[in-house]
Amino acid sequence: MVFWAVSLAILGDTLGFCKEVCAFVTGASLAFTPYRDALGARLVSLRDFLLLFSGFVMVIMGFLGYRKRTGFLAATPMATADLWLGPSGIGAFNCG
Repeated sequence: MVFWAVSLAILGDTLGFCKEVCAFVTGASLAFTPYRDALGARLVSLRDFLLLFSGFVMVIMGFLGYRKRTGFLAATPMATADLWLGPSGIGAFNCG
């Protein structure tokens, strides 16, 4: 799995894609492998951490005097990553 991920990252970089696109393609390709359940099990703790941390960001921004909307916008990228990881660890790519 690591070889596959690294080789896709190198291929994407060689073709001129940004690292975000390479990570997306690598994640999508790994989600359709028989190892997706094992990957999902390993990503549960990361998903939970991102959810908890995004909540902390919103609370801290509120204590610092920012509006609720600003705290929400600051925490949205982390919450979005949490949604992509989803309950099984693969989220939107869980196909079965």
